[in-house]
Amino acid sequence: ACLADADRNLGLGMVHSLTPHLKPRHTLMRSIRLFGPALPVQCNGPDFFAMVQALQSAPPPGTVLVVRGPSRLACAGELFTAECRRLGLGGLVVDGCIRDTESIRRMDFPVYSHDVTPAAGTYESPGRVGEPITVGPEDVRIAAGDLLCGDDDGVVCCALSCGKEGDVTQWLEQLVMEAEKIQKREQEVLRHVTEGTPLLSLLGL
Repeated sequence: ACLADADRNLGLGMVHSLTPHLKPRHTLMRSIRLFGPALPVQCNGPDFFAMVQALQSAPPPGTVLVVRGPSRLACAGELFTAECRRLGLGGLVVDGCIRDTESIRRMDFPVYSHDVTPAAGTYESPGRVGEPITVGPEDVRIAAGDLLCGDDDGVVCCALSCGKEGDVTQWLEQLVMEAEKIQKREQEVLRHVTEGTPLLSLLGL
């Protein structure tokens, strides 16, 4: 939330929410966080062979697989999630369906999806790995290397590939610094409210 607020305050336009379209499927309230550079994966309709291609590409540890599976059939489940965890990936984000959510909740690994279903897709047709994809009804563009951040509230994309003028590292640092300031202020306000100070008086309203 603080990243989105910081982006709004600075007018950068680089943070895009993928929620409520995508929902967390891992166990909440365990401080499970998603963070890492995106590897876009485009499934071919109801076929999930693109997931195999993505794992065969040996993504570096910390990579977040962002999968577009435009189907009502699952393109990932407990087996793919377990393999992502074994490889040390940063998380799994699916614009489509997954299954085996009961098992996934026991893995302590960040997984987000649009929906769930017990039925799996086919395993025959190659997809695309590493090419930009769009996610959600607002067609948020996600390219390789874009930064994904997620918590219990949902997931956002920091679009490092958006073509903004200037040093990407510099305005990413500005974003993080502003987010840290916002978080610190909110924690201070929360402390005062907990101690009995009215919220509206703290906000000057």
